[in-house]
Amino acid sequence: MKTVVLLNHSLTEEQKSDLGGTIFELPPELKKVWGEIPPDVPRFDVTKHLEPILSWITEKNPDRIVCQGDYTAFTLILKRCWLTGMPLLVATSKRETAEEVAADGSVVKKAIFRHIQFREV
Repeated sequence: MKTVVLLNHSLTEEQKSDLGGTIFELPPELKKVWGEIPPDVPRFDVTKHLEPILSWITEKNPDRIVCQGDYTAFTLILKRCWLTGMPLLVATSKRETAEEVAADGSVVKKAIFRHIQFREV
């Protein structure tokens, strides 16, 4: 099974194991495109912004896509998946938080995210 991953971060080893098969994560230049979607442009310009990523997805010819990020970009990928019948997965996690009081009296809040599963949309 071939999986294309569209995320702003890299998969953990646990997530890679959960997915199995061949995993294609965005190369650095496309990860930058995915992570820097202009907030001040209309949907059609977001589609144009994503063209290099859409071409890359076509080139990889995946069996499924894992996607999270900018909501407009996510929705465009979701629509493409629905139109082609390709499964779209999102990662689910459990967040554990802890607060620590620093020496200066400020409170530092830490969040630890633990992978639970990939869920099909």
